[in-house]
Amino acid sequence: MALRQLSQTYPGCRENRGLRPRHLQQPRSTGQQAVCTKSAPTLNSVPGTVVNAGAPLSAYAARSTLVVDKDTSERAARSQLPVNAPEYSAFAKPEYNPYKMSMGLERLEFEDWIEVDEGYREELLLRNKLLDEQRDVVYSSLPIPEADAANREMLQLLANFLPGRFPQLFHRSGRMLTNLVTDMTWNLDDPDLDHLDVCGRLVQEDLCLMADVEGELRFVSGVVCFPQRWTIGEKIGMNMERIHDPVPRFNQQLGRSVGGFMSRLAPGKPFWRINWAVSDNPDLFQPVAEDLIVQTNSGLIWNGEGISAENAGKRLFTRSERETLSRFPQTGAILFSIRTYIRPLQTFVQRPADAARLSQAIRNLPEDIKRYKTMTSTYQSAVDYLDGIVADAAATPGC
Repeated sequence: MALRQLSQTYPGCRENRGLRPRHLQQPRSTGQQAVCTKSAPTLNSVPGTVVNAGAPLSAYAARSTLVVDKDTSERAARSQLPVNAPEYSAFAKPEYNPYKMSMGLERLEFEDWIEVDEGYREELLLRNKLLDEQRDVVYSSLPIPEADAANREMLQLLANFLPGRFPQLFHRSGRMLTNLVTDMTWNLDDPDLDHLDVCGRLVQEDLCLMADVEGELRFVSGVVCFPQRWTIGEKIGMNMERIHDPVPRFNQQLGRSVGGFMSRLAPGKPFWRINWAVSDNPDLFQPVAEDLIVQTNSGLIWNGEGISAENAGKRLFTRSERETLSRFPQTGAILFSIRTYIRPLQTFVQRPADAARLSQAIRNLPEDIKRYKTMTSTYQSAVDYLDGIVADAAATPGC
């Protein structure tokens, strides 16, 4: 479908012909529920788990494990989760002393393309819940062949990769793929299969697909359940420049480099980088329209009220995003994946060297970057708290 036919009902498209992304269309009558051998589990359906319906989603996203009854099935017993999620410290890199905007890309071994840790079960429950109940907020796919082909190839790649890399979590039998943790099974040959939806129910990563549409790389589809104060609906259909318009300095300093890198990115040679911020909100799910960020920066919302050096350890959180870029071999689409890790600042008590690096990195942030990261009203409390950790460690013999 020609780009000129894409609707202006979503950003980044040129003419309004009445087309809408699939997250705004009626769901297929024989969609996900017909494909799964079991319905998607809800938080209340997990044995041994009691959910307060009035509690925020973060109450369940933040816990490290679920309590499961002993009489679990043999399949569930085999789905033992890896432990010890990694700690990423992008702020320790040289570009933060002093601050210098860079892509910060490094080569990625293919076997490390997808990460799984002890938070998998809880995060997948949350992702399933969001895809079931707030689909229009977390899911979008342009109604064009380029998006359909990219979605299909992404599922093919994941269906081949996951059972081999994590056999304790995924099982593949012919064209049947099973998530052993959520006990959901899909027939990969089902003509009504929503390939993008299935991908969103397999991994903890958020998934954004870029594809060439009439000679221009555009954001054509994605599942973004854990955004940091943005929504997929406001980005879908955009090119790289428009996607990054809100990021200070990005297009001026990195636009040309990013465009060149994307054009040279080869199949089978993925890259990764880390993005980070300090936030006063521990939720994984923060779907806030970017125009509200202006209010944030003006102190109207998320203004850090009541946060001080004394309580910053519990009230502030590092939000690290492990981002990967990989090109698909068949369609040439580019997958931008985002894996989010949230930690309370108090975890740095055990890591005083990292506390010193983070404190310095925050100090070095230019004012416009602080505003973009919504840190203008909390950064001083964070710095004071981290400096206190460093001082205490220096004053303690043996540290």
